[in-house]
Amino acid sequence: MERQFLKVIIITSFIISGCQQIPEDNSSIELPVNDNQNIKQIYLEKEDKLLSYYSDIWDYIMMESSYVSENIDEETLFYMNAHLQDIEKFKEYLNDSYYFLFFVVEELEKANLPLEFAFLPYIESNYDPFSISSSGAVGMWQFMPRTGRFYELEKSWWNEDRHDPFKSTIAAVEYLDYLYKRFDKDIYHTLAAYNAGPSLLDRKIKKNQRKKLEIDFWSLDELPAQTKNYIPKFIA
Repeated sequence: MERQFLKVIIITSFIISGCQQIPEDNSSIELPVNDNQNIKQIYLEKEDKLLSYYSDIWDYIMMESSYVSENIDEETLFYMNAHLQDIEKFKEYLNDSYYFLFFVVEELEKANLPLEFAFLPYIESNYDPFSISSSGAVGMWQFMPRTGRFYELEKSWWNEDRHDPFKSTIAAVEYLDYLYKRFDKDIYHTLAAYNAGPSLLDRKIKKNQRKKLEIDFWSLDELPAQTKNYIPKFIA
């Protein structure tokens, strides 16, 4: 029942949100000069193709997804309701990804990673390439300096690759690929490791293993508060 409820909420929220908006500049659509009778029809057909390309991104992610949420706790419902209480704000929130979401999805597909990882920049920075956190994390994917250097994101007086949405996405997908494989393709462990670091998560998993306890994300104790909130935000 909970899983059905989640599906209804997600589908409803995306339908209401109106998905991605389309630029009004149609200058790139070429129309025949001498065939006035078919101009309108050709224009409408090409415009429909553009509209379907941009409006189908959420349907595409959902159809290609194998992810199923099994936990809808009070905190997850809190974040879901926060999105649904102000639909216009939620639309703006989604549309902030307009320039980069398609590239992110494409890179995830190249790496054979779950397309749901495209939601991470919403949690990290609301898809803002110029975001800077108080802890020193920078860019759309909120790379810390050390991790950024490891994935060859240059930082100097003149350049900061962590602000580059394309270079940082390529680096983030590479990092996610490493984490996803390291944690046996467990999507929640991967997300938690992205937020808290793989070494910390490893320690928590091994601690539960020594105690013969479950090692799923929800069974791990003493995780940082931010990491505990991270998964409910992702599910929402």
